Amino acid sequence: MSTATPAPTQASDAVAPAGTTTKATATPAPTRTPAVSADPTAVTETPVATAQLVTPAPSVGVVASTTGPDPAATAGTEEALLARAQEAHQAWGNWLAIYKYNSPRYRETCKSGDYVAQVGSAMLLLHTFMGIPEDAKIEVRLDKVVITVESEGRVHSSLLVDGELLEFSDDENTGARWVFLDGQWWSEPEDWREGCPLLDLTTEPKPTAGSPPVPLTFYTLGEAITIDSSQLQSLMGQPELTGQIVLTFRAHESTGEIEDQFTGQGIIKSRGQFVIVYYAVMNELNSKMQPDTQVNGRLYVTDAEGRRWETADYTGNYFGVSGNAAVAKGYEQPESWVPPGFEQVTAAVFEVPADAQNLVIVWEKAGVKVSLN
Repeated sequence: MSTATPAPTQASDAVAPAGTTTKATATPAPTRTPAVSADPTAVTETPVATAQLVTPAPSVGVVASTTGPDPAATAGTEEALLARAQEAHQAWGNWLAIYKYNSPRYRETCKSGDYVAQVGSAMLLLHTFMGIPEDAKIEVRLDKVVITVESEGRVHSSLLVDGELLEFSDDENTGARWVFLDGQWWSEPEDWREGCPLLDLTTEPKPTAGSPPVPLTFYTLGEAITIDSSQLQSLMGQPELTGQIVLTFRAHESTGEIEDQFTGQGIIKSRGQFVIVYYAVMNELNSKMQPDTQVNGRLYVTDAEGRRWETADYTGNYFGVSGNAAVAKGYEQPESWVPPGFEQVTAAVFEVPADAQNLVIVWEKAGVKVSLN
């Protein structure tokens, strides 16, 4: 990965001791990358050599310090920031412990349950979107820290999969933003006021210039619907899609609860009602496809009043609810990849108020409407 060029106010960057690496059991917590400083006084940073820091993977009991820095370290310095970042990296994999390294004001807008759900989603997306095996060794390497402006710094890390550096061609890696507040260094995204970050690793299809929007067409349950590749999102690492998929909405049902098939947590209860839509997708593309992102993520349900609800998986505490509903019927999870030439039956779950009537499922970009009455 390349490094950014912040505008440091101190002469030197603090780097991790040579020959050390941080092992992780999951991907780093998702952050939003602020813009690179345009300060004309900014100096170019020299990247730190590859194997710079590594601390052993933490035990589950590791927790974050919420007190001030070690008295031996001068508050607000790069040395104190490095010590704090090392401490946070040692807690990697224990997401509740990592959460406590976020600034108190960020924790007011991004609650612990939402944060852990987002990080869990990021780990799942890393495996599903990039094809990384579940048993792959994922390491997070702390490279260096640098003070950029007064009371603000950057922590630069790299991701390794089975010892190989994972690089992104468009990644400028400006580092994770940390701030010095009330005598302590805290992790804090630039847009902390907006709450937990949203995950979106898809790219929108690029419509032909001047082409009109696809008109909505009503279909019925059981009717085969052909959707061209131009209406599909391309996922990270996928080639340019050609071909089509054939989608058939088979059935639907409403329920107040869905049994958790994976974690043993018991029953997932709705605040209103869950609408479960079962469908088959035949992959006639030139590449594998993933129903969760390329189908479920494009659908919404609307009612007679014009209200609209997206799939429930990434709202509230319902992560994976569509997969639970599918597996309960003997179908595949929507996160499972479908190779070219194969068909998969899965489900999409929506949470709607108990009084919602005359429901219609819509894939707007593909011009698809199906009545659920």
